[in-house]
Amino acid sequence: MSIGTPDPTSGTRRQALEQLSFFYAVGALTLFLAAAALGRLSVQSLRDVALAKRRVAQAETAADSGPAADATAPMATADTETPRPVASQPEPTNSAPGTTSNE
Repeated sequence: MSIGTPDPTSGTRRQALEQLSFFYAVGALTLFLAAAALGRLSVQSLRDVALAKRRVAQAETAADSGPAADATAPMATADTETPRPVASQPEPTNSAPGTTSNE
């Protein structure tokens, strides 16, 4: 079993291009994607920590205001959004050949 013989007509530029594209470029792409994912994860973690600190501060101010404060009410934060209405989509029609509609 043989994997083949090297092509003696290929130049050093082609060999360099193959080395870069098949080995180093794939490694660099993998490294870039991993770094981007890790950076995104760390930013999300920092946002979670900041949100937790704001909630603790709001709970402390609610506790300091006395028993009139409702401890079971959800705390409002700047990160919460109002729910958006979902656009209604038309009912799918059965357009397969040989089928009949019930209408």
